[in-house]
Formats: sequence, structure tokens, C-alpha cells
Amino acid sequence: MSGALIVEKELSLTARDLEIMEMIGVFGGKTSSPVLEKTFWHGKSFPANQARRRMDTLRKKGLLKHKPTGLISPRNIYIPTAAGRELIYDRFGIELSGTPHFSLATFQHNATEQIAWYWLRRVGKDPKRAIVRRWSPDHKHTPDLYYEGPRGLVYVEIEISKKRPDSYISIFNKMREDGIHAVLYIFENEKRMKQIGRVLPAWGSRVHFTNLDRLIGAKSLSEAAVRQEDFILQLGENQ
Repeated sequence: MSGALIVEKELSLTARDLEIMEMIGVFGGKTSSPVLEKTFWHGKSFPANQARRRMDTLRKKGLLKHKPTGLISPRNIYIPTAAGRELIYDRFGIELSGTPHFSLATFQHNATEQIAWYWLRRVGKDPKRAIVRRWSPDHKHTPDLYYEGPRGLVYVEIEISKKRPDSYISIFNKMREDGIHAVLYIFENEKRMKQIGRVLPAWGSRVHFTNLDRLIGAKSLSEAAVRQEDFILQLGENQ
């Protein structure tokens, strides 16, 4: 029996515990209560309380600890201890070193990424995080997430704030050069989807939009996402 399996058995870790540890590893060694409430405990009664109790259990098992953020909410983020980093490496092959950095500027984006990763898994996708220093030099653009679709590579872009029009044009040109099949834009909510979605360059049926409100709890991605051309048409009809 491997060291990871021994630890899992000794600590009575559940499948949910392991997926939480995996997510922490994938996203640089940290997560937060707002993420947990919209993922693993979504739809539960008092999700904040249930999440806190379970994460406290993982802290008592020696796998996680708190790191203060200096904010009112979230007051702390959860980061792995040395034992937690070892489990993440042994179980998932993800190597973490040092203490994860918390930045208010990137918190919202990172939280949205984690929520999107969780729910894309639930609708049958296998999203991977694209890390710049490890991303293939053959690709011109580094997306936030990506997955292999039945017709080819799909980039996932987490869009929190509006960029300059020339930035979008540059990104779209790079994605075309990468020869991807499609790109899925995920926005925080419907309002941001309308604000940003209307200014993105058109790319036929290759661009799809969704947001966390649509994605969370969806049974399939087709249920949650809309093609860019259909979305623009709907905007015009509603004006």
C-alpha cells in the first residue's frame, strides 16, 4: 500500500476530502470559504457552517491550517500543512512549496476559477489549469483552464473585468493560431456576462458564454452555456 493510501486510511479521509485537497493543490495551495460554499456544500442547509466544520476536521487531522487575509470576508484562507502538501504530492502528483500568497487583486479571479473547475467536472469535463511556466511553447495563448472536447481542445477564460478592445483582438488572434476547437467564457454573473459579452470579438459558433449562476448546479454544459451568436441575438431582441 502506498504512503498516500496509508494516510488516507489512517485519517479516514472521504472522497470529498480528497477532492478538496486536490483542488487546493491545483490552485496553488489555497482555497476559501466562499469557494467551498458554492461547490462542495452547494445546496446544503447552512453551507457555511457545514464547510467550516469539515475544514476544521481537516485542520485537526493535520492537513490544513488557516492563513489570515486581513479582510473581514474571507477572514482566513485554507492552506495545506507540510503533511497536507505531502499528501497532495503523493496522491495527485502536484508539488507545492512555500506558503501560498494571498492577493486581494487576484482573489475574485482565483475563487471563480475554482468554482468553475468544480462544476465543469460535474458536467463531465476534465478541466486542467494552464500554468504559464509549464504551458506548451507551441501555444500562443495561455488560457485560465482548458479541457479536451470531443472535437478538440477547448479553452476556458474566466472573465472578471472588461479588457481593452485591442486586447481581446490580440487574444482571439492567438487562440485562432492555436487551432482550438472552441472557447468557453465564464463570467461571475449574468450582469457581467451582458456587459463584457457584448464587446468580445465574434468567432462564429466557436465562442460560448456562461456564468456561475448558470453553471452552478447545471446537469450539462449545454444547459448552462449559450453560443455567442445566440447570446448577441437575444441581447438585441431584449433591447
